Amino acid sequence: MSDRIDSKGLPPSSITGAPGRNFKENQVGSTWCNSEPLITPQQLVYRFLFGIPLVSRFVDPTTGKQMVMTEPMLSDYIIRAVAVAELEMGVDIFPGAYSEKLPYDKAEYDDFGFMVVNHRPVKSVELLTIRTADNQNVYQVPLEWIETANAAHGQLNIIPMAIGLVQGQYQYPAATVGGSMFLNILGIGHWVPSYWSCEYTTGFDNGSIPIVVNELIGMTAAMNVLSMLAATYAGQTSASQSVDGLSQSNSFPGPALFLNRMKELAMQRKMVIDKVKSLFGLKTFSGNV
Repeated sequence: MSDRIDSKGLPPSSITGAPGRNFKENQVGSTWCNSEPLITPQQLVYRFLFGIPLVSRFVDPTTGKQMVMTEPMLSDYIIRAVAVAELEMGVDIFPGAYSEKLPYDKAEYDDFGFMVVNHRPVKSVELLTIRTADNQNVYQVPLEWIETANAAHGQLNIIPMAIGLVQGQYQYPAATVGGSMFLNILGIGHWVPSYWSCEYTTGFDNGSIPIVVNELIGMTAAMNVLSMLAATYAGQTSASQSVDGLSQSNSFPGPALFLNRMKELAMQRKMVIDKVKSLFGLKTFSGNV
């Protein structure tokens, strides 16, 4: 089998992303896949629960058999783990649409319209306007002016430099000249609350969830599964039987059967949370001009 190779030495199918993609930031090619669909119940078992019996000590009163952790139950644990991971990391995993009002700050506006939205990673920006308190759009910023190279961290910038070369001469789009003049009026003020209105989308498409995020989801779900199973074994560490004067005693690990694995997952989970927070946290820079 022979695949066409591009100028970067990679098959065309491996060229993904661009500056501003939400993971991995600024990567434009890779021979390895670093994202995947949301973790499945089967993957949850063989990645984090291999060799652990997903069976309750209690018997189902209807069937008379021990209760088993089913795939629908594991799917529910995974969805709930996503919600917990989003809250702990301050990162959206499932795609979400937001309409948010941001203040005008002259110091930040002078730095190429610097602004930070409240949710991340930003997947796309649909609208940026100057909107009045009664929700009337005064001016719509052209989308080609919005720089999203740092959108994974929630940072947007306005760079009104969209020009085109027409018949050998540079020409500004019709909206650019008037827009630039309108935006320059902002220089007379210092701070205006809820001035900008931004509509944007965050999160990851299913199929492009970073593997490291899936690891966190799987660890969280596995710990909840193990905790539930451990509770069913909490009252049994030994048992005895007596028949016709003969007795037999047996000892069982009880909840300790699951606790060691839970401790291992808790340690790994803390490390992964810190790493993911650093990936999507807001970067700050300092320097001299």
